[in-house]
Amino acid sequence: MKEALEILSKVSSSPEKALTAAFVDGSNERKTHRGGCAVVYYRYAPGRKDDGLRVEKAWSVSPNMYSDVTEGMAIAEAIRAFVKDLRCLASEDSGDGPEVPMRRITIVIFSDSASMLSLIENTQGAPLDRDLNVRHKLLGIIVDESRKLASIPGFETRLELR
Repeated sequence: MKEALEILSKVSSSPEKALTAAFVDGSNERKTHRGGCAVVYYRYAPGRKDDGLRVEKAWSVSPNMYSDVTEGMAIAEAIRAFVKDLRCLASEDSGDGPEVPMRRITIVIFSDSASMLSLIENTQGAPLDRDLNVRHKLLGIIVDESRKLASIPGFETRLELR
């Protein structure tokens, strides 16, 4: 918690060294296996009135037996939200106005799921058999969304999962 509060105190939209953070959580009910996930983050939108706006989103998750799957879905949804926001900014920048210099942004996503964070870390660069199980499918989604985040024109993004 101390680390999260420290990161929050440094949230910045500075074009030279932007920093934003998201907090994610997921859970499911043991008997019915119904669950959901949520993301809370601060929007990065320099020069716009919604810059720094606190965004709260939640989704229901298809029934599954594993709480780490709903935790992983929260991570995937957080990355997807940042992809959407940064693509919107990139499309605004690609107009007829002056050329915008490369923006550098660090995105920190906090999760309390040590098992999911460990699974993500241990599969970095390893081939994923997406037909193997639901966790590998989920890891594939996280990898795909992370690649989208890294390929947005005009942005140099660094993603940290903690």
